[in-house]
Amino acid sequence: MNTTTPTYYHGTKADLQIGDLIEVGKTSNYGSRRVAKYIYLTATLDAAIWGAELAQGKAASVFTL
Repeated sequence: MNTTTPTYYHGTKADLQIGDLIEVGKTSNYGSRRVAKYIYLTATLDAAIWGAELAQGKAASVFTL
């Protein structure tokens, strides 16, 4: 039995604050900025950093969920 809680990361350039929700139905900050149908999380910090670098915006951030 696995007793550890997995850690997930989300890389973005969105201006998120503590308590903000990451949810579908908002404008994506990737590509053509369509309405997001999915939220992408990763189990590796490297992939989250890469996602943040690809996102549109000013300052890249990685959030631990």
